[in-house]
Amino acid sequence: MGDAAEEPPPADAPVEEEETVPGEDDVGGPATGFVAQPQLEDASIKEAFDAFADTETSTVDTEKVVDVVRYLNLAVPENLPKLILSVSDGNPSLTFAAVKSLCGLIFGKGPLLETSPKQKQVGTRRNYLENGNLTEDEAVLSFMRALEEHKKKCEKDGKYKEARTAAKRLADLKMHEEQKHKRDMLARHEQEQADAQRAFAMEQEQHRMMWDLKMQDYEDSVREQLARYKQLHLEKLDKFFAEADVKKPKAARSSKQLLNQRQIMQTLAKQGKYEEAEAVKKLADKMEKAEMDATQGTYEAEVALKEQQLRSKQQQETEGLLHRAGRGRDELRLTRQLDLERRQQRFKNVTAELHNLQRLESIQLNHFLDQQTLAGKRQVGAGRIGQKAK
Repeated sequence: MGDAAEEPPPADAPVEEEETVPGEDDVGGPATGFVAQPQLEDASIKEAFDAFADTETSTVDTEKVVDVVRYLNLAVPENLPKLILSVSDGNPSLTFAAVKSLCGLIFGKGPLLETSPKQKQVGTRRNYLENGNLTEDEAVLSFMRALEEHKKKCEKDGKYKEARTAAKRLADLKMHEEQKHKRDMLARHEQEQADAQRAFAMEQEQHRMMWDLKMQDYEDSVREQLARYKQLHLEKLDKFFAEADVKKPKAARSSKQLLNQRQIMQTLAKQGKYEEAEAVKKLADKMEKAEMDATQGTYEAEVALKEQQLRSKQQQETEGLLHRAGRGRDELRLTRQLDLERRQQRFKNVTAELHNLQRLESIQLNHFLDQQTLAGKRQVGAGRIGQKAK
């Protein structure tokens, strides 16, 4: 606490005497005189909302808000347009949540928040709205009570100069505490936003590493499949060549002309015509070689064609694998992008909800301080809050 919270009452202002503390209706009452009223029922607000809501949009026009307020038997405040603007953000119509918050402001307890976990968490920080105190420091409260009692005693005893001094010190202390609450709230809002940003950045980094690992695993898998395909193709080619070598023709199938020349050669040899038989033999050998070359050429052409077909099939298999890998890579990248967009949208929703909760908290405190000012319980000029939180 500041120095004001530690300063004792004046030495000539005894505070031993017990005096009756005025209620909230007394203008000079203590700063802790805020009286809580019973809560509005959600069912009642819902009934009033449905009575004037547009069935298509499930919203109530701002012009009909006064009818909703009267339907709930609430007094229409003079600053109703200002309160409507604070919960509508300039929209021409209000949702049920906005109407509920507005009714809470009019009712005197601030916006009636939903009971989601995050809203409960924010609500736990607003004890001053539940008990009417702007501070939770018992020492400060005790000092403020002592100053209030001393001021009233001086007024009763006719010591108006001392009463004026005590009133000024009490007003300064109240102002100091109010400003402290504002600073604490704004600092907490900034810390919440920073924590949300830091948590999102950590989540982004974790997901980036996770997706990088997934992409790397996928690429490794593709490379392994390509290596297996290459090895399998080489084995099939080796087997093909081995089978082709085994099936390679060792001799040509003799044609009718070659068989005829061999028959003539043998006949001439039996007749003793060796020179003529030799000439026929040379001619037959040439014919046999030519036929062998033709047979091997035909076989080699057939083998080359089959090899080409086999290689073409293997190339198609490789291209098919690459095509499937590319399609899988694109799907993986799309899934990664969608995951990123979902997380970004979720973060936007979280920050929007946090912004709304912080805005409502600022509205609540400002509304509470406005009520205290109207009741004469604090000095005017403390300033508005929530500017940085918006």
